[in-house]
Amino acid sequence: MDNVLPDIFNTDIVSAAFDVFWEDERMKQFGPKDNLVISLPFASGSVADIQLNKLLAACKLSAEQYHIIQLAPDEEIAWHLLKSSTQATKVMLLGVLPAQLGIAAMMLANEVNQFDGAQWMPSLSLDQIAQNDALKKQLWVNVFQKVYF
Repeated sequence: MDNVLPDIFNTDIVSAAFDVFWEDERMKQFGPKDNLVISLPFASGSVADIQLNKLLAACKLSAEQYHIIQLAPDEEIAWHLLKSSTQATKVMLLGVLPAQLGIAAMMLANEVNQFDGAQWMPSLSLDQIAQNDALKKQLWVNVFQKVYF
C-alpha cells in the first residue's frame, strides 16, 4: 500500500467563492439606514417593483429610510458586512434565503424573526406576493403591523 499524502500547500482549503463573506466592494455604496430590503432582481416598473413600492408605502417608509439590494438566486453577500455598513435593524428578505447572506439560521417565513440584533421578515418573492392576497394579508397582520406600527 502506497502512503501518498495530499499536497496541502497547493490545495484550496476554502474556495475563493467564499471571499464574498470577507470582502465586498459593494459595501462602499451603503450608508446607515434602519431598513434593509433584500429581494430577487426585478425591473423598474415591473409587477415586483410596483408591489415593493406598495409594501414600503403601507409601512410608511420614505426612500431616506431604506436600502434595496437585489440578489440573484445564486448570488451571495455577507450579512456582517451589510450590518456594519447599513446599521439596519429591520431586514426584509423577499425571495432571498438567509444562507445567501452567510447566515446558517432557520427563520419562519411571513413572521418576525429576531436575529443578530435585527428584526428579520422573510417571505416569498415580490412576484409571488403580488399574486397572493392571502399572503399579503398575512404579511400585514403578522409582520408589518408588528414592526412598523
